[in-house]
Amino acid sequence: MKTQKWTLTKKGLIIKDQDHGYSDYICAMPFGSDEEAKEMPQAMANARLIAAAPELLEAAKDMLDWFDVKRDLDDGDQTEIFNTMLKAIKKAQGKVI
Repeated sequence: MKTQKWTLTKKGLIIKDQDHGYSDYICAMPFGSDEEAKEMPQAMANARLIAAAPELLEAAKDMLDWFDVKRDLDDGDQTEIFNTMLKAIKKAQGKVI
């Protein structure tokens, strides 16, 4: 499945890039200006994280697939990391953890 790309605009809108020439609105953390955005670093950090969410989820799923093949089930640390990643992916997908 092709990973959706979300873009953060300068005004704080998060949009889903589309092949059909326009973008779908995801959410907004509106900033009136670049200056206002600079005054709200936590909000900008949150907006960047939201915009990166689809790609982060896809990377986490790919890593989990790779890790599942490579992990040694007798190694508690690796199993804990695997389970933590699995829980995060399920949470991102809205599944019960």
